[in-house]
Amino acid sequence: MQQNSDDETNDDQESTSTIAQANVLVEVLQVKIPEIAVILQDDHDGPKMADSLNHEQQSIPLGQQRLRTVELVLKMVQMRKEAIYESLGRSKVFSNIVALVRRYPWNNYLQLKVVALFNEVIDNCENNEFRKQFLESSGIGKALVEMADNAQYAMGSSRTIRNGYMNLVITIANKL
Repeated sequence: MQQNSDDETNDDQESTSTIAQANVLVEVLQVKIPEIAVILQDDHDGPKMADSLNHEQQSIPLGQQRLRTVELVLKMVQMRKEAIYESLGRSKVFSNIVALVRRYPWNNYLQLKVVALFNEVIDNCENNEFRKQFLESSGIGKALVEMADNAQYAMGSSRTIRNGYMNLVITIANKL
């Protein structure tokens, strides 16, 4: 394969263009972090539906938007950009995500995304300051203890089963 100077120039321009686009994306995401935190609040407004375990109780479903927003936060952390780390670390995003896990203990998709988020930060994040901010701002230590104290769920028939979020509790506790 033969390459001339025009090909090298095009490669350099594409590389510079990709970096510029990534920087623009980081700036856009930084501005949107307060809005992301609001979307991830556990007391979100919406139509109530009968609870799947307790049909007499009604609750607002988690919904695709909040589930996809948790996924977005995971992707933002995976970008490994210092500016994103700083903005996320100062926000309530992580504490809101932990609150969602507590509010929706039977949502396995949410739990999978949250476990992936914790794995990403604990295993792959090289920024120790962000890791520290993440663990503190999420309140995961206290939440794990409180969720472990409520490890059993009593069914209507008085039968008890393991609470829905216990796999997440065990997985993250072992990781920590």
